[in-house]
Amino acid sequence: WEEAVHQLQPEDQTTLRPLVAAAWQKLSDPRIQIPSQEHRSLHLTISRQLDNPFVLGLLEAYWEAYEAVELNTYADYGYLRAVWRYHEQIVEAICAGQVAEGKQLLIEHMQLLNERGLALEVQSQRSSPAPLPTRQPFHFASTGASHTVCD
Repeated sequence: WEEAVHQLQPEDQTTLRPLVAAAWQKLSDPRIQIPSQEHRSLHLTISRQLDNPFVLGLLEAYWEAYEAVELNTYADYGYLRAVWRYHEQIVEAICAGQVAEGKQLLIEHMQLLNERGLALEVQSQRSSPAPLPTRQPFHFASTGASHTVCD
């Protein structure tokens, strides 16, 4: 974190604030929009000046996996607003040169994903799966023949 933030260029910092603004615009629009591209861009912008292909490759793989399991497609607005409050505070800390504060905010932000995963896991454990429908005999009135539905 420290190395990535210290290597940010002024143009990187000026990229971060518009990403946050664009995300807030999407979250306040009456038409439902998830700021997934802004989310990915924000995190990758913070790390893009690292001269470490391994770390950058891991980050790219993380975002590919994030999208592959569709974490970018749905989350309740309460969760998304909490995420973007952290993003906004992280960007402000970076721009103010408060690297340690930004790191602490990033750690707290990452806990949201863990809490979301736990909440989804608990929710799925609480809701029992719907029973499979049973096939009922269907009688043809004209022929008296009997077949099960779905035959």
